[in-house]
Amino acid sequence: MYGTPWHGSYNAVSPNSVSVEKVCFLVRGEQNGAAHVTGAAASAMILSRSFPPLWDSKGMSLTLDFLATLCEQAPCYELAFVPGENVIEFVRCMK
Repeated sequence: MYGTPWHGSYNAVSPNSVSVEKVCFLVRGEQNGAAHVTGAAASAMILSRSFPPLWDSKGMSLTLDFLATLCEQAPCYELAFVPGENVIEFVRCMK
């Protein structure tokens, strides 16, 4: 994964890559918690939060294949969280 090229005035952006260890879909919660999401549901959650090339059938095919592979290789979670720094350690400890 790489940082966004649209970082605005934020200067702490790195061109270096990191591997994706897990994918979290954020929702606000009353406490920090995570529910495992798999298969087509996980792919659909990523797709609904992305900007896929709907106008290009080859591009969509590549996108859907990539998302399926990503969801097979990295565990996906719906992450309910309470805003604050405690969620950072919670995510780091998720298995």
